[in-house]
Amino acid sequence: MYNALWGKSLDQILRKTTTGPAGMSLQYMPKDSVVQLNLLLLNYQEDVLLIRKEYITAFDALVSRSTGQERGGGVVVLGQPGIGV
Repeated sequence: MYNALWGKSLDQILRKTTTGPAGMSLQYMPKDSVVQLNLLLLNYQEDVLLIRKEYITAFDALVSRSTGQERGGGVVVLGQPGIGV
């Protein structure tokens, strides 16, 4: 992702879609970006990649922290309901 999309804002990469289930706000990464990221090497077989609003919020927070006066890093831990505590 670093080499393929570094320096581009998510607004340049993601496309809007209709509202998802239960009013969930979704955007998607189009096929050209999926191909550019070589996601097939990770066995990702789909044409697009859906992105939840919360991931964009987390991404913006991490970018802000990494470029701010008090530089730092961070990590986003992902999961699905029922797989953890």
